[in-house]
Amino acid sequence: MALSIGLDTAASGLRAMQVAIDTAAHNVANADTEGYSRQVVEFRAVPPVRDTFTAPGISMHQLGLGVDSGRISRIRDLMLDQQYRGAHTLQQEYETRSTAIGQAEIALNEPSDQGLQAMVSRLFNAFRDLSSQPEGNAARAAAIEQGATLAAGFNRTATLLTNQRVDLDGSVAVKVSEVNNKATQVASLNSQIRIVTIAGGTANDLEDRRDLLLDQLAGLAGATSEVGPGGQIDVYIGTRKLVDNVTVNALKTQPDPANDDLNAVVWAADSAAPDALGGDLKGTIDARDVQITSLLASINELAGSLITAVNTEHQAGYGLDNSTGLDFFTGTDAATIGINTVLRDDPQKLATSSGPDEPGNADAARAIAGVQSQRLLNGGTSTIDDAYRGLVTRLGVDGQQAELLAGNQEVVQRHLDAARASVSGVSIDEEMTNLMKGQHAYQAAARVISVIDEMLDTLVNRTG
Repeated sequence: MALSIGLDTAASGLRAMQVAIDTAAHNVANADTEGYSRQVVEFRAVPPVRDTFTAPGISMHQLGLGVDSGRISRIRDLMLDQQYRGAHTLQQEYETRSTAIGQAEIALNEPSDQGLQAMVSRLFNAFRDLSSQPEGNAARAAAIEQGATLAAGFNRTATLLTNQRVDLDGSVAVKVSEVNNKATQVASLNSQIRIVTIAGGTANDLEDRRDLLLDQLAGLAGATSEVGPGGQIDVYIGTRKLVDNVTVNALKTQPDPANDDLNAVVWAADSAAPDALGGDLKGTIDARDVQITSLLASINELAGSLITAVNTEHQAGYGLDNSTGLDFFTGTDAATIGINTVLRDDPQKLATSSGPDEPGNADAARAIAGVQSQRLLNGGTSTIDDAYRGLVTRLGVDGQQAELLAGNQEVVQRHLDAARASVSGVSIDEEMTNLMKGQHAYQAAARVISVIDEMLDTLVNRTG
């Protein structure tokens, strides 16, 4: 009986060490797998039994029955997970906003000879040159051409900003689809993990996949999570569940009439707006509705004020052919501004004088050049140059702030990610040590079996 128990005990060591070796190998194989958590075997001693075959005169004692490999656990710190996801939410929001502002700065192309500020200056300088030679055809053509160049610059800027707004709007729809897709995967994993757990198995790798999805949902939409009563993970956006056990409460986008029919994010079930969004989705919406929309509105206001002021002075003036009442610019904003084709076809009609039959009179040209110093914007406190410089400055400050916030938050995120890796990450050196320990323990258990085999051989074959 004792020898039989010894065999069983040694065999349990073989089985346990095989599990340990397999687990270490699994860790090594997934050392670079995103979201993988290190796994360890929870060894436990098998409860002993009384030895009923003790020799006479010796008290009975308990015999150990070896080792049980028990549960294979994954090493995870839930508090670090929550902290990391909170940091990831903010980092993605700031990064998205910073990227959008950077693209807007490219659209303005400031400071540059090809920027709007330089173009505005060249237009008014052309009219100053014209005021010194109002009868010169070359000076007239130059003023008209500078007006056309400025109009094209406004058109280009408006187009780039409008396209960026449209792209951001399309990105909102794409990100909502990603959120729903990942939520569906979380719900499916909740179901799979429950089935495996009920069957008595371990779902470590499935749980890692689910945790990775939770990280991604936090970055996408600021989603949070908590463990439900059945051990499943429920996912929230704000105070409302996105994933309720195995049920997905999806988001959707719908046109918002109050916002130029751009995509609004709502719950699919009742079209209610989420009470809180975060991450990439919030950064995209804020960039679309605040930074880019405000910038485009300011550019349009600037262009509209320029059109009105220049046209007012030009309409009051007279061309060399005594034509009057003509607009210099057409359109009403940055997207529609253009040069009056009548002037391009006949530069003689460009107004330079304040009265008819006065070819040497340059009062109208000087009045148009004087528009540059008129306080037309911000409630009559800013010139066109002042307003545009202020606009560019504000955009630069917003961009620097967003970049700084994104950079700071990235440092926090990296720190928390490193802390998670120190807990859950796989150390190749440590796993190699575990493999060697498992190998030696396996060999030792095998040696015990060999010794017991020799004892049985002696007992069976060499005793009379």
